[in-house]
Amino acid sequence: MGTFGHGVPENRHARHFGLLYREWPLPGQMTGPGGRCVNQASRWPPALALPPDLERPLGQVHGEAHRCSLPIKPVLSIIADHKFSTQEVFMRTLMVASAALLLASPALAADKFLPYQPEPYYPMSTGGWGGQYLGATLGGQRTRIDVPSEGTFEDNGFIGGLFAGYNVHQENLVYGAEADAEWSNYDQSVACGTRAAWTCRGYVNFQGSLRARLGVATDSFLLYGTAGLAVAHAGGLTTSPANVSYHDSSFRFGWTVGAGAELAFNENWFGRAEYRYTDLGVRDITFDIVHSNVKVTSHALRAGIGYRF
Repeated sequence: MGTFGHGVPENRHARHFGLLYREWPLPGQMTGPGGRCVNQASRWPPALALPPDLERPLGQVHGEAHRCSLPIKPVLSIIADHKFSTQEVFMRTLMVASAALLLASPALAADKFLPYQPEPYYPMSTGGWGGQYLGATLGGQRTRIDVPSEGTFEDNGFIGGLFAGYNVHQENLVYGAEADAEWSNYDQSVACGTRAAWTCRGYVNFQGSLRARLGVATDSFLLYGTAGLAVAHAGGLTTSPANVSYHDSSFRFGWTVGAGAELAFNENWFGRAEYRYTDLGVRDITFDIVHSNVKVTSHALRAGIGYRF
């Protein structure tokens, strides 16, 4: 690349791009009569010669009365030919933008007309400890029977049975209800307190409960408390020295309270350990005589295994 005229760089590829270089007089450079017009073609290099219609003296365009008294100061202007006209660039830009808008419009319209998808419903019992379950327990129980007129019966025995319940698991809170039914082998005979020749016997052969449970859980561990209604079938008899027996039994109702922990082995199976205290209240029983205010209580430890559905 060289230079020409008044230090203007020469672009040897100008003709290939259809660019026209032209010098124009600046305002104030034409001062009136007497001035000479400068041949514009003399200021251009041969490689970029002006078209014939631009090689006329400036006086032929503006009239002979207006001549340049000072030399025309060259100014370089670049005018794009018809291949790169402003109108064509604008139209091409408009066409590209319209095409992009048409391509995007189906996706935008699809978002507007997609069918409504309601939020999924999750039942409250879908947590790790939620839902229904059942299982079996085995344990030991210390039973105490207080007979004011004869003394106290107290001994250990085995218990075992079934339990079933339903839990609701919300975040780390678990609550629900549970029922159980158990067999008990508690059966004790002692000498009657005021009548040493007589034998007094007491037993509990069935017990159950209906309880509420409330606990705190992690993924595999549940710690809970429980309380509710308790029922048991309890009775006794007295036997005279002549081997004559007098028997009485009934269902007794009371309350029970306790606490326990459960450990999940997998999604369905779990193990548990539980302690409960049960009070079956006081009532009168009749053997050979009426015994008033007989009270039955117990402390029990149970271990069990269960299955969640």
